[in-house]
Amino acid sequence: MKQFIHFCLRVFFLSTSVIALCATQCAQPGFATRLTSELKTAVQAHFPESKIRLDGAIETKTGQLYLLLIPTKVPDKASKPTSVVLQDRFPASEPADYLCFSNGWAYLRVIKKGAARTTVAPSALPEKSRKQLFTCKFVPDLIVPENFSVVKSMKPVLGDLAITLALELPAKPQAAPTSTTSTASTVTTAKPLVGTGHGAVFVSSPGSGKITMLDGVTLEKLTEFPTEGTPAGMTCAEGRLYIADQGKSRILILDPKKRQFLGQIDLPPKSAPKGLASLPNGKLIYASESAAGVIDVIETETGKVLLKTKVLAGPSKVVMAPNGSILIVLNPPSGQATIISTSNQKVLGVIKVGSMPNAIAFSKDSAFAYVSNRVSNTVTIIDISKRQAVASLQTGSGPTGIVLTNDGERMLVANAKDNTITVFDLAKRQKVQEIKLPLDVDFPGALFLMPDGQHILVSSASTEAVGILNVAKLEFERQPVIGHTSDEMLWLPLD
Repeated sequence: MKQFIHFCLRVFFLSTSVIALCATQCAQPGFATRLTSELKTAVQAHFPESKIRLDGAIETKTGQLYLLLIPTKVPDKASKPTSVVLQDRFPASEPADYLCFSNGWAYLRVIKKGAARTTVAPSALPEKSRKQLFTCKFVPDLIVPENFSVVKSMKPVLGDLAITLALELPAKPQAAPTSTTSTASTVTTAKPLVGTGHGAVFVSSPGSGKITMLDGVTLEKLTEFPTEGTPAGMTCAEGRLYIADQGKSRILILDPKKRQFLGQIDLPPKSAPKGLASLPNGKLIYASESAAGVIDVIETETGKVLLKTKVLAGPSKVVMAPNGSILIVLNPPSGQATIISTSNQKVLGVIKVGSMPNAIAFSKDSAFAYVSNRVSNTVTIIDISKRQAVASLQTGSGPTGIVLTNDGERMLVANAKDNTITVFDLAKRQKVQEIKLPLDVDFPGALFLMPDGQHILVSSASTEAVGILNVAKLEFERQPVIGHTSDEMLWLPLD
């Protein structure tokens, strides 16, 4: 009997240790793709002096970018090669568009077509290379380039990545071709959330419980929508406006063209959703349940919560990177920011920023994120590829809203307690100017860059007007009255 009891105790303690180990591993952020030492040696032999990113992509010394694909079937240990060599490439000339190594791992070169980015179309590859390509998928933690899309026939290699698909059109017939060329492909970039056509600006007001609609050109008030709740974050997906109602634990759905609510997505009682963000393709939206400490992944077509990602306590703002590969969640109670992959909805890392982080802005290439810290009076600069804070800039008192100019050269930060806006030179990371707010705008919250790139809207937490700042002159042009206080702002196309 005594031996049996000892045996049970040993099993118990062993199980407890295993559970603790699993819990520790699960609590760790997702790891970046790691190249084996053999593959790394082969890559460096082919690309001397190249840089290998955390997601396994290669940045060559000539400025070329190669994205990594991994085989869907992992070879067993018995067949694992002791060395790795370059086995296939296309074309033979430099730079190659496609590379495949003897262990099955492959690379595709990012091809620039104006502002767009793409890769070689599978139809342009030799049959053997094409078959090998389709045994692979892009790595799940891929940092997707800005304005990146691929032809529809590439869909099998995308996995769960949110990458725009474009039509693959045959090359135009020629009367007398003199040489054999690769079939050209037409590239369509992702439809942006903010366009330059006819649209409207929507402004949330937690104090009044209203959403106000402004004309996208004149910025005059068109109408308002009472929510009978506490509207917080907003996002746009597939032409609809989604509004987080913190007080009633729901997400309201508004049709901007019909100017009416279409329904709502109910979340758990007292979950208090604060922030919303959406994928560039509009298929999924992300909502922060501030009371539950989770991020909901919601399918827009059905309104169903597909899964929940656990994050640090009190998540608030949620902002999607322009390329749609990651989103950042602010955790004000702990002064941290959480990075989540949109390919697998897992936490990639947690970064210490400052006290009471308030707002986020991304650089256009999704390489850097800027976080304003309301109590620290700073802006933290995060290097996305390194997943760490690399600098801190001193602001005025109580920084809230933050925005970057279209050229990426300047950053503007609203200082709520000072009633000012600080302008920074991002290349030098230095403060260059301080703008005083007009009397009609007090305690600024959000800053929003209009589609024309020439005007910034400034919300006001204690007055009934919003400010319009001229980006070139850095002067306020006017202050339209909307009839209540304002918070978040978002532009939606109406075409």
